[in-house]
Amino acid sequence: MTRGSEFAADLATFDDRWTMRHSRVYPHPIERVWAAVTTTEHLNRWMLRTVAVEPVEGGRCSFTWGGDEEQVGVVRNVVPPTHITYDLDTSSITFELTALEDGASTRLDFVHWFAPGAHLEDQPWEGGDKPGGPDCPWRPGFSQGFHVMMDALGLLLDGGVPAFDNVLDWLAATGANLDDVIDEHVSMYRAHIRDHCPPPD
Repeated sequence: MTRGSEFAADLATFDDRWTMRHSRVYPHPIERVWAAVTTTEHLNRWMLRTVAVEPVEGGRCSFTWGGDEEQVGVVRNVVPPTHITYDLDTSSITFELTALEDGASTRLDFVHWFAPGAHLEDQPWEGGDKPGGPDCPWRPGFSQGFHVMMDALGLLLDGGVPAFDNVLDWLAATGANLDDVIDEHVSMYRAHIRDHCPPPD
């Protein structure tokens, strides 16, 4: 899990007020990264369970983000091995993959979008505040969560995580102090959203 200045270098950027982009380079070929973001068994290992996807145009996708409520959507814009979108009710997540010149590394852009006016209800949990303003969907709690998931994807791709284990569950079981990491990430994303999310038009 990234900490300190290394973490700051990996902070997500904003395409616009409604679109956040997490960008990483993984030292793995594009086909391996593509499998990790398009198959149910792999997504369930580095994302919050429970995920189910049919990675074909018009296929079904569902995400729970670790809670009880299932968000169901449709798979769009499937261009193996470079592009896939999971289109949900008022949001979408897109994976854009680019093979780098060395042929052994892949740039992954994880693009998270909310429809204007979505996700504005108050949230009582830590990191559930809206530092970008009352009409802004970005909350430091779930923004840092996607950052941590991108770290977890890197650990999964690198190997060493026992087969079938969720990476974050495995880290917790090995004694990693995820609470301190999450608290730091929430604080940094709170400031980042406040200072860098584009203002309303």
